[in-house]
Amino acid sequence: MQTVKTGNGPRNFKPSGLDSRQAPFSEIPVIDFSAMYGDDAEARRQVGDAVRQACTQVGFFYAKGHGVPQAVIADTFQAAHRFFDLAMEQKLALNISQSENMRGYTPMLGENTNEENAGDMHEGFDLALDLAANDPDVLAGVFGYGPNQWPADLPGFREALLAYHQALLDFGRRIFAAFALALELDEDHFERYLNKPMAHMRVLAYPSQDG
Repeated sequence: MQTVKTGNGPRNFKPSGLDSRQAPFSEIPVIDFSAMYGDDAEARRQVGDAVRQACTQVGFFYAKGHGVPQAVIADTFQAAHRFFDLAMEQKLALNISQSENMRGYTPMLGENTNEENAGDMHEGFDLALDLAANDPDVLAGVFGYGPNQWPADLPGFREALLAYHQALLDFGRRIFAAFALALELDEDHFERYLNKPMAHMRVLAYPSQDG
């Protein structure tokens, strides 16, 4: 087993036993996904071809043309600034330690991915698919599914973050469609598996530090 340190504690992974192979490349591919929002089937197929080429020859890629409106992005940044500007008492009322599903606020130094350090230099706010307390998966105790924690005295915060979260969910579905095309499958092949994605999202704030 190999142990990888994460913000939520160490995770153990079993090595595959397969040797990795890196194909030579001079730059990281940049794939424009804007065609995945359009009606041109051939243009979407070309995105799938680009994804296949990047994944088989390099292993990863940058994505642009994500379709998230700039106003939604701006609202999210503004909402994040407003949240992290709250008094510590207000933020700690949403402490992630109160959530069984890793939702809520993480204070400065509240995580530590390096045992030699005192903690990680950031604050965080975690959310995921916003589910009601009476959702069947919540009632069944399915790990990762549950309600988010929201500040009661920060109007517009929930709406802004959920709008951004939903826009990214939509983009994620376009990426899955491109993967399906890359694999020469029907474009909607993965849709059946995406009816209730956990889709964890994190907002971070880093303090100013001297160089």
